[in-house]
Amino acid sequence: DFILKNVRKINQTLRNQDSEHHQELHREIQQLETAFAEAEKAIRKWRSNSKGGWQSAQKLQQTSEQLADALNEKSVLVDQYQLHLANAIWCQSELQVDETYLQRVNQYFPPAVVNTADLTRHPTRVRKEINKWISDQTKNHISNLIPPGAIDQLTRMILINTVYFQGQWMEPFAEDDTKPRRFTFASRQKANLPMMSGLKYHGKYAAFQGNGKLFDTPQMIEEGNESAGYPNQEGFLMIELPYKGEEISMVFVAPQKPDGLSQVEETICSRPWNNWIKHLTARKLVADIPKFQSTSTQVLNDVLARLGMGRAFVSPTEAHGADFRGIYPIDDPQQQLFLNLVLHAAGIELDEQGTKAYAATVLMAIKKAMAMRRVPFIPEFKADRPFLFFLHHIKTGILLFAGRITNPNE
Repeated sequence: DFILKNVRKINQTLRNQDSEHHQELHREIQQLETAFAEAEKAIRKWRSNSKGGWQSAQKLQQTSEQLADALNEKSVLVDQYQLHLANAIWCQSELQVDETYLQRVNQYFPPAVVNTADLTRHPTRVRKEINKWISDQTKNHISNLIPPGAIDQLTRMILINTVYFQGQWMEPFAEDDTKPRRFTFASRQKANLPMMSGLKYHGKYAAFQGNGKLFDTPQMIEEGNESAGYPNQEGFLMIELPYKGEEISMVFVAPQKPDGLSQVEETICSRPWNNWIKHLTARKLVADIPKFQSTSTQVLNDVLARLGMGRAFVSPTEAHGADFRGIYPIDDPQQQLFLNLVLHAAGIELDEQGTKAYAATVLMAIKKAMAMRRVPFIPEFKADRPFLFFLHHIKTGILLFAGRITNPNE
């Protein structure tokens, strides 16, 4: 229920994004949760960097640790699929990161790489180093995520989380069966797209009515009356296709009507995920799945602020500012950290043989700019461009002459 409450908030925000970003972010919610779990571990006491939305850091830590244990256990099954999780921290050379924080990161998010570097003097070199690390972890699928200029004189810490998955279907689709088939968009427009199709013996299936109630799918039906085997236009279908090893699977959910996805999302998010998965039952089925690739790169600052994470981006010198002393235990607000940039890139490739999915999240923490020494300001006025002039009597304020100069040589 704890994770569900936050996922509901995420989905509510995603519905306000454009369709491409919505699709990609929705797929990467779990990966984002892992990245932010690293940051949330640093929050001390019951004072989160959120505003009335995210749950206590202690409970998030417990949940993320359970998630990490499960994922790390699956990561060893490299003979059947690849699942690679990686975490890294780059911090300013003189920054004294809390040892307890580092121990927990290494314990629950291995392998964690901790690097120290002079971010302020060599931002370009560090940026290239981090981008190469991200590219290596994602098998060269995500490159140059951090743009030039993102690391500056105020940057003190950069946290990175990556995930790479490659799995082969337990029952691959035959390439000869991939043909252009009709795809109907939410606008009701249609296009012929490469559609994979195949009879599956190891899949699972469930159908639901529009209110989320399980639809009683028959085992037998009268020939010619196949439509009676499906819920009405308000309902939706769900299938699960496993990858080799049967430890990871892909679940597809499709509404009965092309413009019904938003309603299905709302229904799905109204209950814990397991309440839906438990209804999937093994049965022979035909799966028609489009062959596709999708990538997305976004700055998530505004999205996270709308989710209630705005406090993490507020300077600790301000009222209700960020509190990351669990990472960098220093009491001087001028030296404390807060987030200034969150980048997220993700992609997925799905074909007849299987799936590749990859993502990276970068969180940049800075300190407040130091107040500069105050000096007298002596303004300069340069009439080195066309100008106006007014000759006036000081005591009375009467204008004696007025004019404009566009070319002093004339």
